[in-house]
Amino acid sequence: MDVGWKEVFTPEQLQKSWNGYARSVEQTNPRLFSMLTAHSPRLKGDHVVVFPLKNETQEVELMKEKAGLFNFLKRDLKNAQLQLEVEYIREDRGPQKAFTAADKYKVLAEKNPTLEKLRNMLNLDIE
Repeated sequence: MDVGWKEVFTPEQLQKSWNGYARSVEQTNPRLFSMLTAHSPRLKGDHVVVFPLKNETQEVELMKEKAGLFNFLKRDLKNAQLQLEVEYIREDRGPQKAFTAADKYKVLAEKNPTLEKLRNMLNLDIE
């Protein structure tokens, strides 16, 4: 690998190269393959690869493989300046369960704003 490589590449080329590496580890490390293909990397600036992860455990796995992954990407994309940045994605777990009277009222009032007007007109308490 030439440390002077600074070729410009597109997000599509990055994705193609990323997928190529993922396929190369599919048989030997299926967990890593699954993690690498679950989300797409994105390019930040000219040489920072941002990859979304769900948790710290995935980051540990990715860091174990970082040298191999980035040597592959640098060689394939002919850019020795590539860097990795990790971001955590939050999963929306759906609507929260309403257990208290106040929670139940809040859910109902969000669905029907007129309910709040009626409560105020009648000067009602939630609890």
